[in-house]
Amino acid sequence: MVIIEKYSKEISAEGLIFIRADEPCDCPICGGELRVRDSKKRRVINQSGDKEIYCLRRLKCKNCGKMHTEIPDCIVPYKHYAAEVIEA
Repeated sequence: MVIIEKYSKEISAEGLIFIRADEPCDCPICGGELRVRDSKKRRVINQSGDKEIYCLRRLKCKNCGKMHTEIPDCIVPYKHYAAEVIEA
């Protein structure tokens, strides 16, 4: 997983939230270049109890071949609740 702090957020007509990093990311394992491979959906429950669906990019390292998911800092890894809910 790659946690990003600078990103842009776009909401589609279907309600999907697309996240795109505004800064280049390197592989956390070997420091190699990451390329976009595909994307996956992630359901997150926000503070009001509504479910939001994020479309997160999956990145593959050109050097070591490992896969990483680009996660914004508003989502806690391996949790279904937003970071603000967990902090509260």
